[in-house]
Amino acid sequence: MESKLPPIYKLHTKVFASLRPGYLTLLTGYDIGMIDGGVLVEVPYQKIPADLRIPNSKFITIFDQSRQLIGVERMVEEDIDSQPVVEEVAKPTRAFDPLDKCYFCGLVYGKYIWDEFSHMMRKELRTASSRFNDLDEQHRSDEMTVYSFPTQITDEVCFKYDDYGTLQEVELLVKRFADTLEQRKIRYQIEIYDGDDNLLNTLRYAPTDKEVQVREQRWKRRIIRFKILKYSLTFLYLVLLVYLLVLVFGPFFSN
Repeated sequence: MESKLPPIYKLHTKVFASLRPGYLTLLTGYDIGMIDGGVLVEVPYQKIPADLRIPNSKFITIFDQSRQLIGVERMVEEDIDSQPVVEEVAKPTRAFDPLDKCYFCGLVYGKYIWDEFSHMMRKELRTASSRFNDLDEQHRSDEMTVYSFPTQITDEVCFKYDDYGTLQEVELLVKRFADTLEQRKIRYQIEIYDGDDNLLNTLRYAPTDKEVQVREQRWKRRIIRFKILKYSLTFLYLVLLVYLLVLVFGPFFSN
């Protein structure tokens, strides 16, 4: 029987989980005919933009007739509310123009990377950081706004440049990130995309095991010092509170 699928088709998709290292399990084609509820598909995580890898992220996946993932599209507002449909997708024909708008996102890795990345953004990249909750942090300066959040994978943080610039402007920012991360001996992967979410370049860096060990020991000592200071201040606060209570209510009890 001949397949009725078009040569290239796209499906509404959301991230289900990461069930084994290096792969994401996606729920594709939910709300379509007989596959209402969706079909689970496992793909290498590198094929999904870094900021779309967290569970329940929604986007559109593009497959060829052999069911191989060949691309990802971000959902616009009308996509989210509309019924998903299988449809043929035209392949891009226009060459990339360096003046087109681009952005970048990336992943950083390490045992204490959530706090260390925040510290790096404040100290080296001079941003004002606001942690809204345990899952999202904004880093803002005059030249950029970056969001960061832990992924579902342990000791991994995703960050995304929340703006667009020319390829040259984005590459200059990426170089600052890369230089700072390498100076701190932090493993990273940074991806540069054009405005249509086509991957233009990928940068990777991995320090030696010894460099990672030295960095993590340094951060462990830093965290221990912070906890000692925190508990010491809490103890002093309690002592001061008891002293004030005795000072205020002591005369009543003495009488």
